Amino acid sequence: APYLYSEDVFNEYIARNAIWDGLLLGGLLALGWTSLLIAIFARSRVFIVLGLLSWLTLLVEGGRRGYEKLDFITHLIEFSYRSPLVLSNLTLMLFVVFILELARSEKVQLSLRKLWVGWAMYYAGLALISAFGDVYQVYWLADVHRPLFSLTLLVTAVLFLRQNAPTRGLIVAIAAFSLARASLIALESSGLLPDSIANLSMGSLRMNPILVLGGFLINLALFAGWIAHVGLQRRKALEKISRLQREENIRLTQEVARQTKALNEALQYADEKNRQQTQIVGYISHDLRA
Repeated sequence: APYLYSEDVFNEYIARNAIWDGLLLGGLLALGWTSLLIAIFARSRVFIVLGLLSWLTLLVEGGRRGYEKLDFITHLIEFSYRSPLVLSNLTLMLFVVFILELARSEKVQLSLRKLWVGWAMYYAGLALISAFGDVYQVYWLADVHRPLFSLTLLVTAVLFLRQNAPTRGLIVAIAAFSLARASLIALESSGLLPDSIANLSMGSLRMNPILVLGGFLINLALFAGWIAHVGLQRRKALEKISRLQREENIRLTQEVARQTKALNEALQYADEKNRQQTQIVGYISHDLRA
């Protein structure tokens, strides 16, 4: 639906959104670089996927907001309207890969693994249709599958909780945010969104920078939580090594003391046997002389 602004309100809206867009796009860029650097040093596939996911999301959000220099396909006339859909579906496919890698690295028994693999193939297919097929069909499928995908993510978060995974709380936050966002977009599409929220969004919810920034901050919290978890694991490993070293030193000290005691007892026994043998030989020599 079109929106009508006065010139002052429109300029204020543009200035405010530019600030939020700068925070969002700059944060995504920084998150991507940091994730890839940590992936190189830590040799972690999770951080590689997170970095690529951040940069792909940067392209999607930049293209949606009209930053043409970020959308490398818009210079082609045919793909100018297809590129946002292609990038969006590739982003979702990469997000599915991120969930699978996270479950693998945290050793979570993911009973929905085949379903997640199916979601990855589904989004790859949607990306192909977006590039060469009917884009309206892709939009229709997006409205249909969005609640199902959020529900799958919510069930996966419950599995993370039940298996006490380190990032369980943040996965639940991501699932809750995804479900809430899908619900709001569904209400907006059906015209049932309350006027107070609609006025607050100042346009489509898909373009609302505050809402998108909320999702970015949750992912940033996931990143920070993972870093803290790795640091905690390292500290626990160092404490365990130190404890094992102390226990080994104590064991070696006790073993040396035991061996020394046994050796002293053996020497005393040998001395006593020698004394007895000398005494017996002396008796025999005395008897023989007698």
